[in-house]
Amino acid sequence: MEQLQQTPIYQAINQPVLLFGAERNLVIFLAMMATMLMWMGGTWFTLFVGIVIWMIGIYYLREMAKRDPIMSNVFRRYQRYRHYYSAHTTPFFYFKNIN
Repeated sequence: MEQLQQTPIYQAINQPVLLFGAERNLVIFLAMMATMLMWMGGTWFTLFVGIVIWMIGIYYLREMAKRDPIMSNVFRRYQRYRHYYSAHTTPFFYFKNIN
């Protein structure tokens, strides 16, 4: 009996892209929002609020990535689904007359 050919699968190809242990695009978006708040406000209070938002946001993004590293993609796909699928056929279905 012949041996099956084995092909190595590299780990770097299958790993999700994470930054600070969270999804890369969400971390970049959070950093952009916190930085805009800190710079646009221009006060010590907005600097403090921006840092707090950054720390809390990174914590929750890391917890989310622990459960599912691509959860934002899954959520976006879920949002495209309909909430209800009717049991009827579409109006474009063609019935053949069997006579």
